[in-house]
Amino acid sequence: MKRRTRAMAAGLLCVAGWSASAADLERGMDAYQRGDYAAALAEFRPLAEQGDARAQAQYARMMALGQGMPTDLVTSLNWYEKSAAQGDAEGQYGLAYSYAHGEGVSQNVARAVELLKKADAQGYDRATALLGEIRAGQFDDRHRDPARARALFERAAQAGNDGARLNLGLMLINGQGGPAEPERAIDLLKAQASSYPEAAGALGLAYEHGQGVPADIDQAARWYKIAADRGYGPAQINIGKLYQTGKGVERDGAAAADYYRMAAEQGYATARYNLGHLYAEGEGVQQDDQLAVLNYAIAAIDGVSGARNALDETLDRLKKRRVERATALREAAGGQAPAYATLAAGTTVWPVQAPADGWVAVYAAPDGPRLGYVEVADLN
Repeated sequence: MKRRTRAMAAGLLCVAGWSASAADLERGMDAYQRGDYAAALAEFRPLAEQGDARAQAQYARMMALGQGMPTDLVTSLNWYEKSAAQGDAEGQYGLAYSYAHGEGVSQNVARAVELLKKADAQGYDRATALLGEIRAGQFDDRHRDPARARALFERAAQAGNDGARLNLGLMLINGQGGPAEPERAIDLLKAQASSYPEAAGALGLAYEHGQGVPADIDQAARWYKIAADRGYGPAQINIGKLYQTGKGVERDGAAAADYYRMAAEQGYATARYNLGHLYAEGEGVQQDDQLAVLNYAIAAIDGVSGARNALDETLDRLKKRRVERATALREAAGGQAPAYATLAAGTTVWPVQAPADGWVAVYAAPDGPRLGYVEVADLN
């Protein structure tokens, strides 16, 4: 009888311990939702150290995001590992995310897929959505499977995942992974447009080309501008084109230049090409062949169609100079030079900018244009 009493007492202690742990975790989650990261960490950290898988995943997430503590992707990965090893779906997802994006570890998409399948099997919609992104080819083509991606986005969207709804809308309007469903796509994209500028940008394309809605250039301009003003590069290029041509908006070369410049600063080479054209023609900006060359060259380096021809035509209007003796083309500011190069004596260069420490020059090489610094003393 005493043995049974002791067993029951031990069982009650276990239940009490579990209840306390669950209560601590709940308090941590409430604090996290309020943005009180210090209070959340005070609950998560001891639970994580005691081996609680959910707390380990939450602690890892806060560490990865630098919430309430310095960002530490490597240590965060270790905590995700501990959580995932216990079968926690959020831990599996966090670890998979790290492998997919190469955060704190070398990128390993195959490993991410393995982990995401386990979390997906537990109904974790964020894992389902990320697995869909991998199958959609957003990381590499080796795992690309549009039909499976679409099915995964469908499932995650039904579970309430907004990112999956966006991606599903994009697939449906373009007919990826199955038949196009433009009308349904429009509904999904409109529902996500306030949260995702990509959705607003896609709606701009839909209205411009009449996909799922009657073609309406005014509506296209409206949606493009919403997305562009929220920093979405492709929409900045598209609204820039409309301002340049006066379609859907009043023609405004200066506004076109502003939007192209915004996109160019994000690394969109097409925006560089368009901006180069404005400088070459003096549309909305003061005509400047040197700035036209600078932008055309960046676009040409990135392989934009037509940029090399435009560059060559504009270079013909600039004064040429020659390298007096063999010298190195030094890397340009902003990493615009694809590589260092040795210029032989007599190589032609076109100075396009004159910073204090030398010329930024563009020159035509057999493998394409390059940008970089050539010291004034090296030229004749």
